[in-house]
Amino acid sequence: MPTENLSYGTLAFNAYSGLTDMFNDNCGSTLVIGQKLMHCLILGLLVDGQREMQLTTRQFNAIRDHHLSFIRKITKKLGSPFERVLEILLQHLLHRGPERSELRPRQFQIILEVWRLCPNNVRIKIKYYLLRLVYDVDVKIRIVALETLFKLLSEPEEIEPEDPTLLQLMPATKHEFIVAVILSKFQDLLLTVRSKAFSLFATLTAGPPTATTQPKHTQH
Repeated sequence: MPTENLSYGTLAFNAYSGLTDMFNDNCGSTLVIGQKLMHCLILGLLVDGQREMQLTTRQFNAIRDHHLSFIRKITKKLGSPFERVLEILLQHLLHRGPERSELRPRQFQIILEVWRLCPNNVRIKIKYYLLRLVYDVDVKIRIVALETLFKLLSEPEEIEPEDPTLLQLMPATKHEFIVAVILSKFQDLLLTVRSKAFSLFATLTAGPPTATTQPKHTQH
């Protein structure tokens, strides 16, 4: 516990430094360690976690910012071996979003913050993953995928990947392709999905999506 001479920030810094040191050959592969670590951290990146952890909004936001700062640092330190961990983390955030629609904007913001930490190759893969989710059998997943893709229209397009196997995915990452996908959902079998597609396209035609301001995160 913090004392007069030891703040929460200091404790967090020491804890994250210790976690960073776990990424070594003696502890196992980067993927295995990363998956276990993200499993422990993910509750602090899910808006429903605030209620589960019985935190105030301010407390939850502080934890979220610490987590994002740590992910940023570990991503920069480990580089490409950490990419698969980022993919898995984003997939979990997409599938474990809140049931209540009024909480989704907060969850989308967290997803965007993690997205912005990802290297180009990961963003390409996740965009393609989202395009597949648009046609998922789960209605909630289809809507979340549509909304996330719409949010990503405010982000810069990906550049040509270093990995040649990803070149075939590049056309599907372009903004015009995403808009075409949103239009295609006008023909979805379910009214809720069609309504969401109509709403997103109406917002788009009223003006381009506005990039969300990136909040300042706690430094470690």
